[in-house]
Amino acid sequence: MPPELSIVVPMFNEQTNVEPFVAAVSAALVTAGIEHEIVLVDDGSSDGTWAAIVELARARPALRGISLSRNFGHQGALLAGLNHARGRAVITMDGDLQHPPETLPELVAAWRDGFKVVNTRRLDSEDTSFFKRLTSRGFYWLFSRLTGVTMEAGASDFRLLDRDAVEALIRLGDADPFIRGLVSWLGFQTKTIP
Repeated sequence: MPPELSIVVPMFNEQTNVEPFVAAVSAALVTAGIEHEIVLVDDGSSDGTWAAIVELARARPALRGISLSRNFGHQGALLAGLNHARGRAVITMDGDLQHPPETLPELVAAWRDGFKVVNTRRLDSEDTSFFKRLTSRGFYWLFSRLTGVTMEAGASDFRLLDRDAVEALIRLGDADPFIRGLVSWLGFQTKTIP
C-alpha cells in the first residue's frame, strides 16, 4: 500500500545536507503523524552524496535513493523523483533546508481539504535587494504574459501535488520541463501558502 506522502528532493553535491535534511523532514512528519517516504535524487554529484544516501537508507526504511548517471539539472532530477514517488500526494522541495520542513503539515492539511496542488510562495526578507525583487517580479510577469499561464511572483518548486496532478505531469512527456510553469498550466484546483 502506498504511503500517504512522498517527499521528492533533488540533491547535487550535498553530501553534508543529506542527514540533517532527512532528520528535519522526518521529525516534522512523524510529529504530525503523516505516513511518508523520502525520495532523494542524486543528480550526478561528484562528492559523496550518493554514499551518504545509501548509508542513511540502511537505517531508515522510509528513505529511498535514486542515482542519476550524470547531472540532468534540477528540473530533470525532480521529474525522475516524481516518476519514482509512490505517495498519494508528493511534495517537492530542495535539500538545503531553505524550504522549511515545519511547513509540510500545512501543505498536507490543504491537500486533505481538497486542493490538488498546494504551492508555496517565497516571502522576500528585509535584506532582499531591490534588484532581486524587481527581476523576480519581472520574470513572473513576463512569463505569464508570454505563455498565458499565470504564475505568482515568488513561486518555487516547494509544492504539494496530488497523485492525479503527478500523473498528468508525467503523461506530458516533456524531456526538458519547466515544472513550475507546467503545474500552473495543468489547471488543477490550487492553493498558495506563503
